[in-house]
Amino acid sequence: MSVGQEHTHMILKRLITKKYLRIMITVGGIYISLWLLTAFLGGPQVQRLVLGQMRLPQSSTDISTAAKFDSWPLESEVQMPYHWCVTRSYVPCLVVVHSGVMRAFLNGNGRSFLYLWLFGHTVKILDFRYWDS
Repeated sequence: MSVGQEHTHMILKRLITKKYLRIMITVGGIYISLWLLTAFLGGPQVQRLVLGQMRLPQSSTDISTAAKFDSWPLESEVQMPYHWCVTRSYVPCLVVVHSGVMRAFLNGNGRSFLYLWLFGHTVKILDFRYWDS
C-alpha cells in the first residue's frame, strides 16, 4: 500500500466507527417503525375518515378489500352501486388515498388525496386527482 492509500484507508476507518453505525441503525429503525405505524394504523384511520365523508348511494357495496390500488373493477364484475377507498403509505406520516363511487354504468366519480397522519390527527394536504363519468 502506498502512503496515499494508507491515509485514505485510515480516514475511512475513522468515519465508519461503531458510534456512527449505531446512529445509522437507530435512525433506520425509527424510520421503519414510523413507516409501519403509518401503514398499519394511519392508513385504516384515514380510510375510515374518507369513507365517512363520501356521499354513498343506499345499498352501495364496499369493494375496498377487492379493489386494486389506483384502479377500479369493470362494471360487469360487481353489482351496482359500489364504492371503494384504498390507502397506501410510502413514507412515514403520509397516506395516499384513492376512492370512488360507481352509481350505474358510466355514472361515477372518484378522487385521490394525500393526507398527513400524526398519530391520530389527520390533515388533508393535497387533492391531486378527480375523475367523473
